[in-house]
Amino acid sequence: MAKATTWMGGGIAGVVGVAPGTQPDGSPCIVVLVNPNDDTGRLPSDVDGYPVQVLDTGGDVDAQRR
Repeated sequence: MAKATTWMGGGIAGVVGVAPGTQPDGSPCIVVLVNPNDDTGRLPSDVDGYPVQVLDTGGDVDAQRR
């Protein structure tokens, strides 16, 4: 996870979040959230043996304040 978090904040354009996840078979993976219109072709397919799963955020999200 430490390596993958460097992709946020300009490390790789379009990466807006990184989280631990699981694959359908229950094994661990790294989930990377990306903006749909940015080129994330520099993302590796795995990091230290953990597969990288890319999820499209669907676009910008506006957070509401309470």
